[in-house]
Amino acid sequence: MDVYDHGRTDTHTLRHPGTRAPCGLVKRIKGDKAMIWSSLAEFFAMGGYGTYVWGSLGVTIAVIYIECFLLRQRRKGALTQVKHELSLDKRLLNEESS
Repeated sequence: MDVYDHGRTDTHTLRHPGTRAPCGLVKRIKGDKAMIWSSLAEFFAMGGYGTYVWGSLGVTIAVIYIECFLLRQRRKGALTQVKHELSLDKRLLNEESS
């Protein structure tokens, strides 16, 4: 893999005697600065990587949603437990005082 720094491939690491030649990825990036799609289908295809990109996005959103759901469930459980413990403490105090 090449080093791509500030729009150039002529970084100091490329001048090191142990480095390889620049790869094709840099040459493609060098030509156009912006990604432009001519259709919505092309946008969703993402140059052939659409399944990976949208699949990763879907899994990430699902995991975040599940984490929020589980967090709410744990919070409700903790609040219920605290309320139960407080009511037990009040009962014990009432029994001790009478």
